[in-house]
Amino acid sequence: MKHASIPAEKLQPWCQLNDLTLHGVRISSNIVSEDGINKGGGLMSDTTHESEDVLLSIPQDLVLSTEAVLQCAKVDKHLRQLVETMEDWVQTPRKAVVLFLLYQMTLSDPDLTSFSIGVKSPFTDYFCSLPKDVPLPTFLSAEERELLIGTSLFDAVEQKLSSLEKEFDILRERTMSIGWCSKVWWDEETGRLTFNDWLLSDALYRSRALDLPRGLGHAMVPLVDMANHAADSRYNARFEIGEDGKVLLLVREGKQIHENEEVCITYGAGGASEMIFSYGFLEEGVQSAREMFLTLRAPQDDPLRIAKMHFAKEAPGVRLFTDAQGHSLWESAFVWWACVNEEDGLNFEVLQTVDGGRELQALWQGQKLEPDTLHSVLMDDPRKDIFKLRATVIIQERIAKQGEELSVSQAAFEENLSRTPQMNEFVYETIRRLRQLELDFLMASYGALESEKQQLLSSRTVAEYLAGNPGAHDSEGHQEEDFS
Repeated sequence: MKHASIPAEKLQPWCQLNDLTLHGVRISSNIVSEDGINKGGGLMSDTTHESEDVLLSIPQDLVLSTEAVLQCAKVDKHLRQLVETMEDWVQTPRKAVVLFLLYQMTLSDPDLTSFSIGVKSPFTDYFCSLPKDVPLPTFLSAEERELLIGTSLFDAVEQKLSSLEKEFDILRERTMSIGWCSKVWWDEETGRLTFNDWLLSDALYRSRALDLPRGLGHAMVPLVDMANHAADSRYNARFEIGEDGKVLLLVREGKQIHENEEVCITYGAGGASEMIFSYGFLEEGVQSAREMFLTLRAPQDDPLRIAKMHFAKEAPGVRLFTDAQGHSLWESAFVWWACVNEEDGLNFEVLQTVDGGRELQALWQGQKLEPDTLHSVLMDDPRKDIFKLRATVIIQERIAKQGEELSVSQAAFEENLSRTPQMNEFVYETIRRLRQLELDFLMASYGALESEKQQLLSSRTVAEYLAGNPGAHDSEGHQEEDFS
């Protein structure tokens, strides 16, 4: 579809019309950082602001959330048809808002005005003010995505694209029966909707949604979502909900914002990979990947593998992270399912439910086991050091595999660059930095797990277990090859 646009500076009249108040702040479409990087649009201060001063005030009815979508549907029959057809989607904030953004895209397309669809609202102009070029990795070309091979971002992007394609297919299948959707979105001659439009709506939401307090949850907030990101102590503004329900942007406590200084918030992303996934960039001067999520799977030869995957209902992976003191740590609920089996006391049975259905039940030492209690049960077991050693080795092996993929793919990374001289320099540099940050992070995590493993091997419980199981040392306590 054609994406109608309103320059950022033209939003001032819209703000006045819709009771959005700017207190000594102006909207700018061209902000350049100190090192000469064009940051695009953002907010600039027109005067000096002290700690806790209000910078922006936005009415709650302009907060783009699930509730706002449902309210708009009450006065717009075309939107109501869409909401009723996709009722299950509207129950989740992301799908509700992404669907609504797609609808606003339709209303603002100048080539579709003859169809007389919908009721324009303040959100239609808001959509027109949003950028139509969002540099998230879901927009990378196939050649550019190849540069991500070996990083934790590669699988995340591939899975996200697959998920978005499935959503788009479901949207087409279920809305084909709606008259205006059939004509405007899907008809071979008059239909204008493409997968890229769905990508854009999703990217706008993921890169601009805020996690609002007081139970409002994830939503997009006009103007507040224009504030650029600054990390650590450098951000100077924060948002909250006022007593009257308005969203307020305030000067951060202990900060002062000077005239012609940029107003910045923190996006709060975890690791380097997540920052690129959600916002399309890395902060200046970032020195650590900070956090990684790696997938885990129960071994293919595990006789309980399918039952574990079905019953555990945990993300099948491990989160690696660095704490405030710089220590390499990990957390994973799933790994504990991967490291125990029948001989340890884990079993499953299928129960008949009162309504005639069937239910899978886990047992530990013959006692009923809830999905979220396995870790605490294992830590109360006299053999806990054995289970901790198994978990440590499983995660260490997964880190070694990821590190090897990252190292081996480096040659292909450099070859792809020479083969594609027109490669976007910003994309290349962002991925190059990510690759190095994640390799350093994996090496540090591997070393920390090696120390943890050696400590567990000195446990009396482990020593007695290995002495009684001569073959166990190969799978439970052998020295892994250092991928670095």
